[in-house]
Amino acid sequence: MQIAVDAKDMKILVNVVDGPQACSFYIPSLLHQNGILMAISTQGVFPGMCRKIKEECSPVFEKYAKSLKRLAGLRKDIYNGDETYKRKKIFVKSLLRPDVLEMIENKTICNIDGLKAYLKIP
Repeated sequence: MQIAVDAKDMKILVNVVDGPQACSFYIPSLLHQNGILMAISTQGVFPGMCRKIKEECSPVFEKYAKSLKRLAGLRKDIYNGDETYKRKKIFVKSLLRPDVLEMIENKTICNIDGLKAYLKIP
């Protein structure tokens, strides 16, 4: 622990694996894919828990990461469209509905017209 004390005195960041209370920073477990980044940390208290959370979150995370590019494209098209701001917000919010996400993943909905048709919005 003397190294942590010395590092603090010298204003140097230090991570003490077996002494989280002496740390001046923590290294989170990261999930990153296709433009999505998620950091998980127990602030050094139980790193194994981060690993477990990461493993359990990975399938859901990957599902959303696969769709991000298409969702971002649809969102951009919505905001560049001629609809009122209120309708744009409704369309963007609908992109996160489970049924719509599934249809985007399956490429059943590929554009704004497909989204409007599915939502039955003229």
